[in-house]
Amino acid sequence: MIVQMGDLRLWLAPSTRQRRDIDISLGNVHHLTDLVLSGAIPVRCALKVPRSTLNTSACRPFGSCGLQMACLARLLGDVPTPFPTLRTWFFHDPGRRTSFRNILSQWECSVSLPASTKAKVAGTIRWFDEGPPGLLSPDFWFTNVDIHAMLAQAVNVPLWHRLHFPNWDDWLVLDGCSGDRVLADHVGWQELDRLLLPTHLQSALTDTHFSPWKCSPSISPLLPQALTALLDELTAQPFPDGTSGPFTRIFSRIQSSSSAEVRILLKSVPSVAASVSDLSPPDLLPPPIIFHTAIRLLS
Repeated sequence: MIVQMGDLRLWLAPSTRQRRDIDISLGNVHHLTDLVLSGAIPVRCALKVPRSTLNTSACRPFGSCGLQMACLARLLGDVPTPFPTLRTWFFHDPGRRTSFRNILSQWECSVSLPASTKAKVAGTIRWFDEGPPGLLSPDFWFTNVDIHAMLAQAVNVPLWHRLHFPNWDDWLVLDGCSGDRVLADHVGWQELDRLLLPTHLQSALTDTHFSPWKCSPSISPLLPQALTALLDELTAQPFPDGTSGPFTRIFSRIQSSSSAEVRILLKSVPSVAASVSDLSPPDLLPPPIIFHTAIRLLS
């Protein structure tokens, strides 16, 4: 199940162990809220980001935009940055192009980079030094996996990609963060709250092009309200008939196909935003016996 509120879609991303072992009684919003706010159960999200709001000119095309995105993130870090500087080619300045080439040399010599990523860096360096006559070979194009490997936790930049599913046009889904040791498509609640601030640099892969961007200021205030709506819906849903016990049904499904089965609940944007401290709704049922809960996420 996914809750959509404005330009935000939010759902839970429990691990296999959590789906098997966590006990939550039907209607116990309090317990599930505590697990999410503490980071015990991670979350996933998607944002509606029209192409017109991405800084598509900041990284030139011709195949090296992923490597440019990694260098841009390395140079800017994850500190607040004036965005007008990203509306034109970031490496137009000769000094920045020199920095770009120096960073490539450092990455080419890195012993920690995977061989596949290092080969892409070396291929791009040859193409760059020869005075790029045209499109870089697709063999050297970057992915979010490569950017994560290159930045090696030096900066924490969220890495997004665009889905090509019905009802997901203009939506970016979080692939993970460069600051995490392992690239994972789910994050803890407190981390998500920080990452979606309008001052935080983001990276978007749309089709084959990388662009830097920042979240709309309207997103961060929606997070507590969207989470409350999601948890209320989840803890009110029993499993279908034939399943024994008053289980809570916590179920989300996104598959890599056009026939993905996803239940998206549209919720109106509240007039007054809640704070995280407001996320302690009373239990919908009196203190009950705790039953085993099946928490399922198929992906």
